[in-house]
Amino acid sequence: MSFRKSSPPFMRRFRVYILGAVIGCLVTVAASVVLAVAMLLLGADKSFGGFMGLLALGCGCLAAGITVGKFRRRGGLKCGIKAALIMLFLCLIGTLFSGNFTGAQVFSKSLVAVLTGGIGGIIGVNKGAPPVW
Repeated sequence: MSFRKSSPPFMRRFRVYILGAVIGCLVTVAASVVLAVAMLLLGADKSFGGFMGLLALGCGCLAAGITVGKFRRRGGLKCGIKAALIMLFLCLIGTLFSGNFTGAQVFSKSLVAVLTGGIGGIIGVNKGAPPVW
């Protein structure tokens, strides 16, 4: 029996969004590490940390939107925004559990996540399949 038939209806419908969120989280972590090393090498102060965090979240939401758009092949803006909202929810849950939640950047994080997720979804849908040689 295949995974498609044996999985519950919730998983069949939303597994693409879960995959996009997982890939987006991995890209966010990788971008955070790269940007932290760049801050260390450049000698930037802590004031750039918030901006670098927003940049890493934007990269992750863009990757999540592209992934979901590639698999769904329709409704790129809507699918990308849904994937970005899942990523934003995971990000906010992580900050709540870490004890660093102040609520100061919630609006900017949500704005960056929705914009980059929507753009990623559009890119994912419109990006053609690679040519077969």
